[in-house]
Amino acid sequence: MSSPAYKVDLGAYRSGIAKVYAGRPRGEEVRRTLGLAERELQKDARIEVTVPNDTYSVTSSFILGLLGDAITRLREDGFRRVYHFNGRDITPVIEDAIQAVLHVSSPFASKAK
Repeated sequence: MSSPAYKVDLGAYRSGIAKVYAGRPRGEEVRRTLGLAERELQKDARIEVTVPNDTYSVTSSFILGLLGDAITRLREDGFRRVYHFNGRDITPVIEDAIQAVLHVSSPFASKAK
């Protein structure tokens, strides 16, 4: 039997009445506050993130701060197995973050000829 999902309501991490989640430092702060690094590595981890429906915007920088390390550590399949999103659809931002973390090569990487 799998353990119950850890529920994250981003609405609890708004700055006042703001409906925008922006900035890598803010995403990193929320990540630390929630202890996501430890939770996502637990056996059968499942983390459900609710994005309030009245959210105006979730920026890629916020998502990279919140989830970039998870994408790096868990890789794409593991990330998709652990993290689930509901509420306002932010699929394009999540997909962009996955691409940015896993599929963008370093400008300093050697090029095969």
